[in-house]
Amino acid sequence: DEVRVDAGQHGLELKVYDKYELRGRIINAKTGAPVDKFLLNTTNGAMTKSMEFTPVDGGFETTYSGPKDTTFTVQVAGNKGSAQAVSLTDGVNELEFRIDLGDAVRGTIVDEDGTPISGALVFEQPETTIDFQSDAWRSIAKTDSDGAFAISSLDASRDSVFIAHEDYVPVEVPIERNGN
Repeated sequence: DEVRVDAGQHGLELKVYDKYELRGRIINAKTGAPVDKFLLNTTNGAMTKSMEFTPVDGGFETTYSGPKDTTFTVQVAGNKGSAQAVSLTDGVNELEFRIDLGDAVRGTIVDEDGTPISGALVFEQPETTIDFQSDAWRSIAKTDSDGAFAISSLDASRDSVFIAHEDYVPVEVPIERNGN
């Protein structure tokens, strides 16, 4: 339920919502395996709240304050989100999302001389400005000391990724699928 308070002559309105407990799991719909990194989002009007989780078992526990009838969206890097409309109740609300994950993609990033580039970030979308200390969480992969990266699931409709490294100009790289 919500409580509305008239804020007077300025036409402002304050809404106070109940707090709900959420517990659930995010599952790969193809394999049944738990998803180990995801964002859980909800939007109320113009405000979106995102919570990042990195559980080993695909599980999450959190609280939510907002309308009891709402929609949660799960986002897994490299994939389209999966939305679920729910009507929350008092006590613990159990949620399970089964998300269709895309293809596994592996690659190696090298410079023009063929030398592996360590620490390059792989993004789904082009990034206009990147702070390599604070923006790494938005990447879907990071190259290791051999320049190699792996993405466990990338939306099958995506035909390129974007590579950025603080010593190089960011570049869009096409994905070559070999059918495996």
